[in-house]
Amino acid sequence: MFGKCAKKDNPFISRMAGYMDKAMECSYYHVSCAEEIKPIIKAFFRKAMSSKVNWEDGGRVCWNIENITEAVQYLAENTRHYERMSKAEVKIFRKILEEFDALYTEALNSNSQHNEYLSNKISCISEIVCKNHVEMHDSEEHHENWRDGMIFQNYEDLWKVIHRVNTEWEELCSRGFSLSVFYDFWDVFKYDRSRGEEMSEEEKIKAFMALLDGKMKFIPVYRHEYSLLGFKVVDNDFGDEIVYTSDAKNKKSHRMRQVGEEATSCETTEE
Repeated sequence: MFGKCAKKDNPFISRMAGYMDKAMECSYYHVSCAEEIKPIIKAFFRKAMSSKVNWEDGGRVCWNIENITEAVQYLAENTRHYERMSKAEVKIFRKILEEFDALYTEALNSNSQHNEYLSNKISCISEIVCKNHVEMHDSEEHHENWRDGMIFQNYEDLWKVIHRVNTEWEELCSRGFSLSVFYDFWDVFKYDRSRGEEMSEEEKIKAFMALLDGKMKFIPVYRHEYSLLGFKVVDNDFGDEIVYTSDAKNKKSHRMRQVGEEATSCETTEE
């Protein structure tokens, strides 16, 4: 079946309808996305689900379109209904949706040789949008600083990252870029945050762009030879040596008490 004639029980259409519901309600956090973007999010989903492709065929084009809509769901989950978006933020969100529009057009026009290339790019952008918000821990009751935990709290910075990956994918990959580069950067964010040393928004976007340009690099940080703590981003002129640190959260061994054991008798020993 093609476009609007596709059956509602078609697995692709059914899954995309589910993504749209999740995008509207942000079920990952049990709070709704920003009201200001709901119309443009819905419009994107309706366009995708009415695409003139053979949904019964189950080809790569169908999968690519579905994966793009899932990424749009993740994008919506970067917003919250309890903060009104400014006109400037809505404008930026429209720019981000334009990136997904470009991916959608590319999916419709792709051939069999181009499909894997496109699939990898869609997966990378989807993971960037997803992991950007996955460390957030706000709720309806506690959301004073609800953007805490986002990698890029400024939507324009998020657009800059998506735009570069989308428009420079082939060139970036030729210089060693892949999804693993973003995962390493996510590890940098988590490691710095765990130590209370999170970079500022300006520092994060500057560092990520420098990584894409090959002007900065990752170095591993170990507690000791066999215990990787995370990664740091450093300038290229920094030596290649591994950084060791003794600043560990748990400097003593610890265990649960046995049944019937008094709390005072639970021993701790130095490592």
